Amino acid sequence: MAVIRSSETTMFGPQENLASGTIPARSRAMSLLVVFAVMISFLAAGVLTFMGVDIGGPVRNERRKLADLPAVSIKGLLDVSYFRGIEDFLKDRLFGRLWLIHGYGALVGAWRKDLIYGRDDFIFYRNCVEPYVQSSLSKPVTPLQTALERIARAAAARGKSVYLQIFRNKAFIYPDKLPLIWQRYVTHDPAQLPLNRVGRALEEKGLLKVVDHTDTIRKVRESGRVAFTPVEENHTAPEANFLAMNELLARVAQDSGRVVELPATFPSMTRPSIVGGNGYINAHYFVPTIPDPPGLRRESRKSMPGGWLYAYENPNADGSLLPNTVVYSDSFFETLLDTFGGMLLPKFRSLYHHWGDDGLDGWDDAQVVIISFADQTAPEVAPWFLNRLAENIERHEQQRRVGQTASWNRYASRRDGRP
Repeated sequence: MAVIRSSETTMFGPQENLASGTIPARSRAMSLLVVFAVMISFLAAGVLTFMGVDIGGPVRNERRKLADLPAVSIKGLLDVSYFRGIEDFLKDRLFGRLWLIHGYGALVGAWRKDLIYGRDDFIFYRNCVEPYVQSSLSKPVTPLQTALERIARAAAARGKSVYLQIFRNKAFIYPDKLPLIWQRYVTHDPAQLPLNRVGRALEEKGLLKVVDHTDTIRKVRESGRVAFTPVEENHTAPEANFLAMNELLARVAQDSGRVVELPATFPSMTRPSIVGGNGYINAHYFVPTIPDPPGLRRESRKSMPGGWLYAYENPNADGSLLPNTVVYSDSFFETLLDTFGGMLLPKFRSLYHHWGDDGLDGWDDAQVVIISFADQTAPEVAPWFLNRLAENIERHEQQRRVGQTASWNRYASRRDGRP
C-alpha cells in the first residue's frame, strides 16, 4: 500500500504528516517488545505464585486466613468449585501482591484532592487546613454568632451556664509540617479564628464562657508528645484529649463550686508505630483502655443523618458531682468521650451528649450547656447546625411557657372556685 505524505509549514518549520499507510518498523518492534515483556512478567508471576514464593510487602497482612491452592478432584471440576478456589488463591497469593497494593494506594493517595501531603510524612485533610487560610478569615461570622447567641440567651433565661469549648485542627498545631506554599497563607493567631471571635464577643456580653484548648494542645507538642497523629487522622491524639478533658472538668468544677479530683494519667496500650487508614483510634501510638461506665447508653438519632445521642445518668449521684450537663458537638468531643468516657462521665450527675444531633434530651434538667466545635466545623456546618438547634430550643421553650400558663390558669380557677 502506498504511503501518502503531505507537508505543511508551521512555526517550527516544514512538517510531514502520515495520512495513511504502514506502521514504521521501529514502532512495530517496540510494540512487540512491550507485549513480550508483559507476557513474560505475567508468566513469571504465575509460576512464582504456584511455587509458593512470597516476598512480603510494606503493608500489613489481613486478619484472616488467606486462600490455599485447592486440591484437584472430579467433584471440584464438575461443580466448578475448583476453579473458584483457583481464583481465590490467585487473589490472595499472587506473587508481589502486597507491593501491588502498596503501589496502588500510593498512586491513588497522591491524586486525592481532599488531602494535602506535608513534610515528614504528615497528611492533612484539605477542609481542615482551609479554615486557617487568611482569605477564609475575612468571611463574616454573623451567622455563627447569631445562632450561638440565640442558644445562650435561651439557656440564660432558664439559669443555665453555657460554655463554648474550642478544639484546634492539626494544621494549626503543626503548621510547619504543611507544604511551604501553604505555610505562607495560614494564621498562627487563634484570636483571628471565627470560634474565638464569636466566643470573645458573647463572653463580653456575659452570655457564655470560653474554654479554648489551644495552649493545652500546643504544650503537648512542645513537650515532645503526640498532639495529632501525622497520618490521615485529624482528631486530637489521646495525650491531648486527656489534658483537654481535665481542663474542661476543672473549669466547670470551679464555676459550679464543686471539688473534683482530676485523673493524673490513664491506662493505655502502646503501639510500636503509627498505623494509618484503619480508623481513628488505631492511628495513635497510645491507645487508652478505659471501659465505659455502667449506664452509658448510645443510640443513633434519625432527626439528622449521622446523629448520635450518648445518655448517661450517674447511679451514684450526690451533691459533690458536677451538675447535670448537656453537650452539643462535632466529632472532636465524641472522640474524647469514646476514649475517656469511663473517666469523664462519672464526674457528672448526668451528661447527655448530642453528636451531630439537634434533639433536646437532657436539656430541661441541665444546669450546664456545652457547645463544642473544632475549626473545621466553624465556617459552614456549625452555623447551620446551631440554627436548627436554636429553633428547636425556642420552640420547646415557647411550648413550655404556654403549658405553664395553662397549668397556672387551671390552678387559679380551682382556687377561686371557678368552673
